[in-house]
Amino acid sequence: MRNSRYFIPAWKIPYGRLTGDEHWSALKLPVEQIPCERCAASYLRKNKRQRFCETCRVTVLYEYKRSYAADYRRRFPEKAKLAVKMSWQKRHDYYLQASREYGRRYRRSVARVVIDHYSNGSFRCACCGESNLDFLAIDHINGGGIKERMALFGRPNTGGARFYNWLIKKGFPSGYQVLCANCNTSKGKHGTCVHQGARFEIKGTSCNH
Repeated sequence: MRNSRYFIPAWKIPYGRLTGDEHWSALKLPVEQIPCERCAASYLRKNKRQRFCETCRVTVLYEYKRSYAADYRRRFPEKAKLAVKMSWQKRHDYYLQASREYGRRYRRSVARVVIDHYSNGSFRCACCGESNLDFLAIDHINGGGIKERMALFGRPNTGGARFYNWLIKKGFPSGYQVLCANCNTSKGKHGTCVHQGARFEIKGTSCNH
């Protein structure tokens, strides 16, 4: 019996057997233009098994790998835990650095979502107009931030990504605004930011800003 990998039927190639690149090019099916099953855009299909365009193939493969890995962890939890533990032991420094970097990116992305909502997309302080994201934070318009954090998290200084996640889960409740660090600190000390004409004292002397 002939090896089907290297044998081309006569009805496929009327001029006989080919070799090398000509052999494999002769096996290719005619190009066909069909819609992608993911984005519905038309693309040139290279073979009958291709279902997605070139752009979507990368995304589909990534999603398949993630779903397969999740299914494997569900069916074999002990094996999955052991594999993760062994991998961490072999490349501890790498995974530690990757975990820290992921945490930084996640906290920054959550902050962007919350600040974008409460600043109406401007990413600016409601008082002075500061636009540097590192300086911006969420302020309680009517005060009471410490009491709220104690009631929610049991600690007065818990904030950041944990508080932002709570705001997202609650559907962005009202009563909050975006202030920069300076305006937020000034409002916490004097009740109103000094940019708004707050009255404060320096060494026993009352002053107006």
